[in-house]
Amino acid sequence: ASLREAGQIPTQIIHAWAVDQLGSTADDLATAEQTLDVVFHSLLFLAQALDQQQVSGPLRLITLSNNMQRVAGEPQFQPAKSTLLGPCRVIPQEYPQISCQSIDIVLPPPHSADAEDLLDHLLLECLRPGADPIVAYRGASRWVQTVEPIRIDSSPSTAPQLRDGGVYLITGGLGGIGLVLARQLAQTVRAKLVLIGRRALPPRAEWAEWLAMHDLHDQTSQRIAGVQALEALGAEVLAISADVADPEQMSAVLAQVQAAFGAVHGVIHAAGVAGGGLLQLKTPGSMAHVLRPKVQGTLILHALLHQIQTQPLDFFVLCSSINAVIGGFGQVDYCAANAFLDSFAASHATRRGPRYLSINWDRWQETGMAVETAVPATFAALQRDVAHTPIDHLLLQARVTESAEQVVYRSTFTVAQQWVLSEHKIVGKATVPGTTYLEMVRAAFAQQAPHDTIEIRDVLFIAPLVVLDHEVKEVQTILEPGAGQFTFRVISRLVQPDGTGGAWQQHVQGQIGVTTQPAPTPLDLAEIAARCGPPEALDALQAAAAEQRAFLEAGPRWQSLTEVHLGSGEGLGRLELNPAFTAELAMLPLHPALLDVATGSIQRIRRGSYLPLTYGALRIYGPLTSVLYSYVRYQHDERDTNETLTCDILLTDERGRCLVAIDAFSMRRVSGAAVEALKADLAPATPPNSSDRPGILSEEGWQVFNRLLAGARMPQIVVSVQPLELVIEQAQRLNADRIIEDTGNLALQPTLARPQLTNPFVAPETELEQQIAKIWQQVLGIERIGVHDNFFELGGTSLSGIQLVAELKKRLQTDIPTVSIFEAPTVRSLAKYLNPERDDQSTLQRSLDRADRKLARKRKR
Repeated sequence: ASLREAGQIPTQIIHAWAVDQLGSTADDLATAEQTLDVVFHSLLFLAQALDQQQVSGPLRLITLSNNMQRVAGEPQFQPAKSTLLGPCRVIPQEYPQISCQSIDIVLPPPHSADAEDLLDHLLLECLRPGADPIVAYRGASRWVQTVEPIRIDSSPSTAPQLRDGGVYLITGGLGGIGLVLARQLAQTVRAKLVLIGRRALPPRAEWAEWLAMHDLHDQTSQRIAGVQALEALGAEVLAISADVADPEQMSAVLAQVQAAFGAVHGVIHAAGVAGGGLLQLKTPGSMAHVLRPKVQGTLILHALLHQIQTQPLDFFVLCSSINAVIGGFGQVDYCAANAFLDSFAASHATRRGPRYLSINWDRWQETGMAVETAVPATFAALQRDVAHTPIDHLLLQARVTESAEQVVYRSTFTVAQQWVLSEHKIVGKATVPGTTYLEMVRAAFAQQAPHDTIEIRDVLFIAPLVVLDHEVKEVQTILEPGAGQFTFRVISRLVQPDGTGGAWQQHVQGQIGVTTQPAPTPLDLAEIAARCGPPEALDALQAAAAEQRAFLEAGPRWQSLTEVHLGSGEGLGRLELNPAFTAELAMLPLHPALLDVATGSIQRIRRGSYLPLTYGALRIYGPLTSVLYSYVRYQHDERDTNETLTCDILLTDERGRCLVAIDAFSMRRVSGAAVEALKADLAPATPPNSSDRPGILSEEGWQVFNRLLAGARMPQIVVSVQPLELVIEQAQRLNADRIIEDTGNLALQPTLARPQLTNPFVAPETELEQQIAKIWQQVLGIERIGVHDNFFELGGTSLSGIQLVAELKKRLQTDIPTVSIFEAPTVRSLAKYLNPERDDQSTLQRSLDRADRKLARKRKR
């Protein structure tokens, strides 16, 4: 702050907290924890301070360390310092104006010629443009980090280091990669397996009862079934709950292992917690749960085994991540933790003795739910549906909660299981069509209050539900009773590789209840068709479909539009569902594909691609039929521009009898540029290894693991499904500026109504508040923004927050830290954050104005 006030913000900073006099061993736990406090955290605090002080110009950040890298077999080595590499890789991705370089040295004797030479090298390094990101000086030699492909022989000359009936300890062994490797060890060598996890299993005597009382979605049931599957393959399994970073707990674990199985032959350290979150918001406490399993957990497990065992291990394998090499937006702690694993393996690598190996795995494709499907046949027979009530519906699977406050229905969505995903892809991503939510909500309401006529109103689409080919998502449809109706919302979360759930995301909200409004009088379809004119030619319909294909890929259930008549501000479409799918209508009264095509016919009024925004009201008078007519009346809404369409729609059977009436249905046009930007919006904002790039299959992962154990004794191997140079390049391109650039094309005109919030609407008063509110409107696409409305309650996300801050910087011509929207998430608090003096003055003025008004009222009396 002082430098900024003095106008002396540096363009280059050297962080040298990782240079010290070696006085401890590489495996010293106290030293490692001190290194995290002094070295790792200080570098993060520096980056946060630079953003807090609104440093926007180019800045080069050099981290200087000693004995962090093992270049030429150095005997003294401190792996904990390698956590610096996490920030070094991630800071430039989250702060594009900052470049980072890591320089590692070996301290020469003070005042020696070698010391002077080293200083000269470092000075030249600071002046070197376009410097290499990872550098090490050893004497007069300058080393840089590179990656090279290697071939793993399928027929190694050395036999794999696996013993028949060997004892293998796996941390994180009840889920994800750990469970895959455990299954293969059970199958190939009938191993004695020690599986360590964070959550305890009930006593074995209670397993049958537990499985009978809980369904397949229960995580404890999944773990029990996993153990039973391993035992069915011939393994002996000891499943133990323990915190791998707790010395006392791990000491007790190893004593139990010694008593049950004897000496441990091999270790697979697969425990870990995924990171996630902007660097600016990280604290030592929030990062500890990511770092502890991999840093302290590794050191504790290794030290205890060294103390207890009388014979050496065959191998100690560390399951690292490709993120340690490529970085990852929002992954600074995860990247740092895995960089430590790589360095730890290098510190213990020898030509003979135990094999130390860190494997930087790319994403695995068949962990999590795919692993959990391999359960004993008896498991399904034990299900008694006590914990949930099954629902006979294609989109709802079970009612899991029912109380006076809410009713919750659960579904599991995968591309392979749901045709609403496999047949509906927006810019290449399987995306749930908005009409699917309406059928899910209708079905849930019908379970609670069966009625012939239903009204769904005030429907607001918040975020798309995208499911990648390898993903499993848990979806909940939630009804909350109110005065004569239910409020509803649909949320989802990704099922993580270890079987746990990710963060919930809301997709839609609205209200549903019984309607007393009578059905419209039947339509004279022939008269409307004559009024609108002859139908469009078949080739015109096909051309329009081809035009949309770059935006929307739709399957056979969507190929139902057979005829379109276009008139002046109105249109009539005829739909016929493929006979192969008509049986679905009995289960799906609001058939999502039919309803989507019927409402989408509004697009024929104007050419182009559109996405749904809102339904004012949708009244159901009967189920959709296989032959359906869609009568669209275009509303001239003063809010409509070339970017939006609003209309009323009547869906009728062949006789013109109204089945569904829709009021004030709005869609937003998606331009060609926005289609490209949608690809970034629909894709998760994570490094390429977490996106839709093909992952490692379980069998492939096992083959790689087996060959690496039997192959050359290299301490670190990166396993990538694509050329690593390409993956690194992709990760480097994924930074905050790129996200802003990509999502910036989607800045919406304010077309959505302000959702119901707990706070009343209060209009912006000052000029600054009005400017901020206007920018919020464009970023969020919401009509009115009040000064007390919370950005995140309005549907804002971390990424749209970054976009908002970037837009504020551009419009207000001032530097604004990224963290501002998180610290001040309302218009008024953000205005005060940006200009506290003016806000205080305006607050004072408002108080004076209120006092004047009160005085005037008293005088009138």
